[in-house]
Amino acid sequence: MYPSHTYLCTLSFGLALLLLSCDMTNKKTADDSSGEAKATLIQGTFFNGTNGLYFDKEDRLHVASVVSRLIGVVDTDTGTILDTLSQAEGIEGPDDLIFGSDGSLYHTSILTGEVGRLQPDGTTSKQFVSPGVNPITFSDDGRLFVALDFQGDGLYELDPDLKEPPRLIIKELGWLNGMDFGPDGYLYGPLWSKGHIVKIDVDKGSLEVIIDDLVTPAAVKFDSKGNLYTVDHNTGIVYEIDVDAKTKREVNRGFEGGDNIAFNSKDELFLSHAQDGSIYQVMMDGTSREIVAPSLCNATDIEIHNDQIIAPDLLSMKMINTESGKIEKTKRHMIGRPGIIGPFTIDAEGDTYVMTSWFSNEVQVWDAAADKQIADYHNYLVPLNAIMDNGQLIVAELGMTMGAAKVTRLVDGKLELLVSAESGLVVPSGLAASKGNIYVADFFNGIVLQLTKNNVKLEIPTPVISDLKMPEGIQIGPDGQLIIVETGANQITSYDMETKERKVLVADIPLGIPGPPTMAPTWKLSDVHFDDDGNLYVPSDVENRIYKFKGVF
Repeated sequence: MYPSHTYLCTLSFGLALLLLSCDMTNKKTADDSSGEAKATLIQGTFFNGTNGLYFDKEDRLHVASVVSRLIGVVDTDTGTILDTLSQAEGIEGPDDLIFGSDGSLYHTSILTGEVGRLQPDGTTSKQFVSPGVNPITFSDDGRLFVALDFQGDGLYELDPDLKEPPRLIIKELGWLNGMDFGPDGYLYGPLWSKGHIVKIDVDKGSLEVIIDDLVTPAAVKFDSKGNLYTVDHNTGIVYEIDVDAKTKREVNRGFEGGDNIAFNSKDELFLSHAQDGSIYQVMMDGTSREIVAPSLCNATDIEIHNDQIIAPDLLSMKMINTESGKIEKTKRHMIGRPGIIGPFTIDAEGDTYVMTSWFSNEVQVWDAAADKQIADYHNYLVPLNAIMDNGQLIVAELGMTMGAAKVTRLVDGKLELLVSAESGLVVPSGLAASKGNIYVADFFNGIVLQLTKNNVKLEIPTPVISDLKMPEGIQIGPDGQLIIVETGANQITSYDMETKERKVLVADIPLGIPGPPTMAPTWKLSDVHFDDDGNLYVPSDVENRIYKFKGVF
């Protein structure tokens, strides 16, 4: 279902040299003194989705964020971000976390398959377990356990020093997620794909179902009195579980997309949200208190349809008003359930959307008017982008090995190869099409190639523009010009294909946030769009905001 962990390493050396040659971390804030009339249309959340939660001995809430690639320390009274831990502290794509008795912070990286440890003196260490390593917890007697989700399945015991090999306890569970030990010494947790809450004897490897009628339970936690609680990611309902009676009682609702829960020393319950980056205090009387406000999580690729910005927000898709910047609708992605995929890119042709996810090797075509899936393809290998052109599906694939990159189009059920690595293509990123002419940007080579002319494939792809710096999204502008997102230059470039004139439309926009070294090089592909009034909409993935530049065209 998901890309191989090893394929991404095939490009790592060459791409690492390219990425290191550019300053990808010290991004400038967009300059408000530029000539264009610009405004921030929407400011997204600090967290690109919130995942695992845990309180330290000082009652400070630590929040794991996979896509943000960091752990944030949050003041639950004010919502202030007190501190962050990231790659410098050995943190990479953290999905869950816990503290050991010696104060060491343990964290899992679902993307790299590693478990990390940050000791109080700053010493870091890691151990590879498996792609998909996700929940982590300690038993009361100091034994360490992790489980796999979404990219694998299984429960393991680890050496707290991360030296001895992991011990497999149960191989196939059904995606055991956020878990916790009960006062009876048993491990409790939710089985995401089965809708169960289970009780596990970690020594015998035996399992007992406690609750069997949830949809996608995401996490469980015990309070100090031994009461068990869970949140259902799909329904957004928080339940108290009676372990002995094997019954559940609803205590709160309205948290669709809820990812994890945690209690502080006062037995106050807090909840994270994977799809809008928020954090809440959940009251037992059905009310709640917002700690970190929900918003857009990942400002990257966008599309404009019916006077709305359509933003593929990885674990959801958000519709944003082009005037107010208000999120008017959210379509949620439930992993392992039918519905809209977790999209990285989107393209609209009329009421037809096409979306890609290189993480799940998926290209989906969606009927927006009928709100239903038209097609869902899993035969593309690491699709980085896809567009529709007069009903033809055009897909850019990175491939599973070095030298496997290509762009294809699907016409009447037949797949046609438009360009491959044999022509020098390395990382196909942006795609654009107009009047039977199809173009692709190569992120690695800094070039845009024309692949068809008047709907006929060019046997030798024609270079249109070169010397670009890490181009990602491309569009055909209102006057037929190429609009190019140069993430390596923090700018949006316009290129007139007739006069060969190159012009910087927008400068000093922080772009191209880097992903983990073993993930797709474009990470979250950045693109732009424009409306019929000549306004240009530019998402900054670094700042997690969408800018609106008025009257650019």
